Amino acid sequence: MIIGAANQNIFDSESARYGSIYLIPNSLACVEVNEKNRFGDYAGFQNIVAKYISGRWFYVDSVRDVSISCLDLIAELHEKAN
Repeated sequence: MIIGAANQNIFDSESARYGSIYLIPNSLACVEVNEKNRFGDYAGFQNIVAKYISGRWFYVDSVRDVSISCLDLIAELHEKAN
């Protein structure tokens, strides 16, 4: 379900390669994704954030700056939400 939310903003989800998924249960998730661009080349890993709302996961945002780890990103987002 989290991958499905991440796929909402991926150009070629069939070719996407997924890394780690970090999760705050029933709250936020961050997925590391390497997807192909329109030229057919892998663009490098990015972090995609999904949010859990009313029993479903929804795409929130992607962060191409991978110097921000998924763990730091979801911790920051969780802190802002509380």
